[in-house]
Amino acid sequence: MSQAQALIADKAELFKKIDAWGARGKKWAEEGHTIAMSALTMFSKHNDIGPVNRVLTAMPKGTKVTGMVSWFLTHGALRQNDGDNAKEQPLVYTKDKVTNLEAAAQDPWYNHKPESATDQVFDLQKALERILVQAKGKELVHGELLTGVQSLLSMVKTVEKVTDADQTEGDDTTTE
Repeated sequence: MSQAQALIADKAELFKKIDAWGARGKKWAEEGHTIAMSALTMFSKHNDIGPVNRVLTAMPKGTKVTGMVSWFLTHGALRQNDGDNAKEQPLVYTKDKVTNLEAAAQDPWYNHKPESATDQVFDLQKALERILVQAKGKELVHGELLTGVQSLLSMVKTVEKVTDADQTEGDDTTTE
């Protein structure tokens, strides 16, 4: 959070800000569909892949880039680029598919790759830590598994550190 942004202390004001943020997000997603449709139409008519890739590389950090990629791959004569320039040009033309603008118009990009429901998110690190706390000082059945649990917890923490480091390098293409 930047220093210029002050935290909101009043609950009513916070709810008002949350609602406004949600409304802007909905408008943003709908505008994104118009932009994506325009880029796909330009690609379809002029074989110009530039606008499609610009949409993907311009998406802000924290947005559903994989949903947009899925939408373009579903409706466009496109495939993922596996070349050295894939970061700058994530998608390329493929002659093995056709672009279907009618289907694309009826299928908004933000419906692709839906996020998990909050009750489907499982914190593995927390669960492993809880096992270690519960097992401490107890006589264990299959106590030999405790070393494995400790190793798993160590691996989870290592992956978390690597992921955090990757995210702070300024990569603006968050995927899901």
